[in-house]
Amino acid sequence: MTIKKKWPFGIVTFSLLIVAFAIQYWPKSPCERLEQSISSGYFMQWRQPLLFIVLADRSQHQFSGASKQEACLMALEQLDR
Repeated sequence: MTIKKKWPFGIVTFSLLIVAFAIQYWPKSPCERLEQSISSGYFMQWRQPLLFIVLADRSQHQFSGASKQEACLMALEQLDR
């Protein structure tokens, strides 16, 4: 096989590797971070403008925001305390 035939394979492989790393390290949304921080049993429901969260210990929380992302960010700040 000549070098010219290997170029497209190498370029495609390298491009896919770059895309995979970009996806892995892309910043996660506040709601995804909230779900990861809660991790064990929870129920979460968004009804504009309120985000309802019930945790495994049956504690209930409400957070309000203009958007779901904003409410999740507020929940992250409150639940991390």
